[in-house]
Amino acid sequence: MKYKLTICDEINPSHQWDEIYTEDDVTDPEARGKEMIADYNEGIPRHGGERRKFIRAEIIDLNAKSTDHDWKKMSPVTVIKGNKTYDVYQCSKCGITGKRYGLNTTVKRDPKFKAPKYEKCQ
Repeated sequence: MKYKLTICDEINPSHQWDEIYTEDDVTDPEARGKEMIADYNEGIPRHGGERRKFIRAEIIDLNAKSTDHDWKKMSPVTVIKGNKTYDVYQCSKCGITGKRYGLNTTVKRDPKFKAPKYEKCQ
């Protein structure tokens, strides 16, 4: 199982960070995270450092859905404007729109969605 622990300094709780672990024999990442923090805090006299506090555990889904757009054709027929032909598409996941020109297989995002943040679904 792959999971992420969020941890903070006990003295300064605003100093938080994440640590990612992959352990095949872990079934409860929260219990494992609390155990690891307790072990760390017990070992402070040997190795020094600040005491830590467990905040949360989160399973990382290895089968998470792709962040690629899922384009669906919105125009019932191909649009013809002058010498250009295109089909209108919309992403079913995030709603941005685009056009597919001619027989090309790539959908080009509409100008209002040209910013890099629209390259993938958020």
